[in-house]
Amino acid sequence: MVRLQPFPRMSAILLLLALTNAQPVRAEDKAATPAQPEVVAAKVGDDEVYERDVEIALLEALKGRPIAREALPKMQAEMLGRLVDRRLIMRYLVEHKMGASEAELDLFVKQLVEKVLEPQNKSLADYLKQSKISEAEFRRQLTFQIGWNKYLKDNISDEKLYQYYKDHLRDYDGTEVRVSHILLRPAGTVNQEVVDKLKQQATQIREQIEAGKITFAEAATKYSAGPSRLDGGDLGFFPRHGVMAEPFSAAAFGLQKGQMSDPVLTNFGIHLIYLTDVHPGANKWDVVKPALSVPFAQELFEEMAAEQRKVIQPQFTGAVPYFKPGSNELVVGKPSH
Repeated sequence: MVRLQPFPRMSAILLLLALTNAQPVRAEDKAATPAQPEVVAAKVGDDEVYERDVEIALLEALKGRPIAREALPKMQAEMLGRLVDRRLIMRYLVEHKMGASEAELDLFVKQLVEKVLEPQNKSLADYLKQSKISEAEFRRQLTFQIGWNKYLKDNISDEKLYQYYKDHLRDYDGTEVRVSHILLRPAGTVNQEVVDKLKQQATQIREQIEAGKITFAEAATKYSAGPSRLDGGDLGFFPRHGVMAEPFSAAAFGLQKGQMSDPVLTNFGIHLIYLTDVHPGANKWDVVKPALSVPFAQELFEEMAAEQRKVIQPQFTGAVPYFKPGSNELVVGKPSH
């Protein structure tokens, strides 16, 4: 799953470097076309998220990595959801006097030009053209990042990070798990009907295994579309982060030894996961502390976005695939009502 994460706490220059080091949109990815009216993908109050915003953000997040055509709708929906969440959070930050002032924005732009662009013999206009965004959109991005950094400064402390570490001990102490899985892969474009059918098939397979009619390894050999089917679905040991897709890894680490998951959706398809072994970790708090700020900030971001969705209900036009509000149902090409 592609994540559009908020920036953790950082200096002004590092923030500017992060903004300017995003993968540029290549000509072959998006050929130049005559100016056309913006296509609205979602509305957050009177604020609009455009189809072009999703395209550019997805290209930047992928950084040139190819994706399967059938996985694109889900990834578009995920990215649109993140952009909507950013809009929601920015409204909160502005309302609570944590947004960036015009003076702060001017200072950041000045630093960008003097410390980042001029050494590369580039102007602000060059950067905006390369990034295919307007100066107004760039200043909007800065408004969010400055405000978000202010919020994190007030809400991240050693005490909170330590509590987060204790609450997610197995995720960060170096524990590795060994699992087997069964992968049911969609044959074409992914929509909710396809996802529901695969989940139903996975549930039926799960019921057969639980009833003792077939072993997990036998079911993997018979039904799985993954190469591990030749080994009964065995994937070996892996840590919580950095190896498996996030939904898969989260589900695997939520299991106890000998337990099988419910159907799990990733960009590869639907999985059944069976935990076969655990290697406990030994990393202590002082070792993992530096790595906790980013995931803790991500948790704060998701919690705030969820709260703001209760205040302002986003509206989706259907121009870009989206998840039906309040559910994980993928909607492709249908406007919300």
